[in-house]
Amino acid sequence: MKIVVDSREKKPYSFREWQFQNVVIVRKKLDYGDYSLLGHEATVFVERKSIDDLVNTLVSNKIRFKKELKRAEQAKHKLVLVDGSMSEIMSEKYHSTVNREYLITKIAELSTVYNLPVIFSGNRFNSKLYLYTYFQTLIARGYCE
Repeated sequence: MKIVVDSREKKPYSFREWQFQNVVIVRKKLDYGDYSLLGHEATVFVERKSIDDLVNTLVSNKIRFKKELKRAEQAKHKLVLVDGSMSEIMSEKYHSTVNREYLITKIAELSTVYNLPVIFSGNRFNSKLYLYTYFQTLIARGYCE
């Protein structure tokens, strides 16, 4: 499996653990998202976020993010993968003064308005495992070769 990691991704997943022996990492600039499958960059993307990054994107960088989503409209397989839990949003364990109700509404809008599912994995390792499994499933189901 050849996973493309955006060259601007500051903390990329390593995929060094034994479960990921068949992963080859290719670093290059992606037009949108942080991860994709080689040869499918226009139709597959995963946007990785920490809790604070998600909050910042939804509050301070929402115009830039909406432009990115507009560019990514043709992508058939896309999601936001959060290295944290919804309970961190609910208990306001993030570095912002914005209230949780606003954030929950914006997260719901990603799924409903932009058809962009948001997956809260709980932590970085779970996110990496989900990303790997998501890509593996796309390949196994014939969506990507």
